Amino acid sequence: MSKFNALNFTPQDELLEAEEHSRELQVEESFKIFQSALFYLKRKKFDEAGEKFDELFDMAVLKPNDWGFYKFSSPTLDSLRYLAYRNRGMYYFSYLMENYKSMESDDVVTYILKVVEDLSESIQHSSNADSSVTELLVKIFKAFKTVKLERLILEYEVTRQDNQLLLLGRKKIGILPQLNLILNDYYSLLEGIKDDETLNNSAFINRLKNYSIITSEDKVIELNEMLLNIQEMKTQDEETMKKLDIFEITINDISWDSIADSLKDLIPHVKTSTLLSREID
Repeated sequence: MSKFNALNFTPQDELLEAEEHSRELQVEESFKIFQSALFYLKRKKFDEAGEKFDELFDMAVLKPNDWGFYKFSSPTLDSLRYLAYRNRGMYYFSYLMENYKSMESDDVVTYILKVVEDLSESIQHSSNADSSVTELLVKIFKAFKTVKLERLILEYEVTRQDNQLLLLGRKKIGILPQLNLILNDYYSLLEGIKDDETLNNSAFINRLKNYSIITSEDKVIELNEMLLNIQEMKTQDEETMKKLDIFEITINDISWDSIADSLKDLIPHVKTSTLLSREID
């Protein structure tokens, strides 16, 4: 029996078809592993969930190259990657919420960084990331008092096309509570950093004001106990650093010479011979 080969079907085509078939099998298997990870996560079986997430991210379709790019992309692959990173980030955060009181501070920070890394990566694989992802990122950045990152995530959320369409011509009563919180937090942040340019001249902000969607009295995103503790420690660190930057000087008499002499005493003394003997790198 002779083997039939299409005239326009080359060995290279056969190889590409085999690769595509292998990829489809990997995607199918990855979704099964993902469902298993969710099963354990919902039951707070963190060890088993962690093992499943490790198995999931060992799949080739979830591994980027050394530059962080993926060789293949498709709506299905993007969905898988979004769900994988999104839910592993939530897994890390759920583990923290259950165990942070018995964990060392360094370990808590390490896990929070894992949450931020995975949730930030998940956003890159979907234009329709659910708002719980951005809300959690906002909470973390708020706790660490990183205003620029908090603003970046808030602006990503409020400028998403589906949210922009949702806000067109809507009254406050027609806005979902979660989105309303995001909008209020964004407005509160702009007020806090005194960005009068955006507050007064942004067409988007003015539209929200006109429809009474945002006001200064509205609720904003609140932090849980763990993140409040982090925010308090961050505040204490900032106050400590400010104190270290303050020096007291004694002025013997009111004159510029006396001030200069007092300031000179604060400068570390280095021997001239030491400076001259240094080699230039």
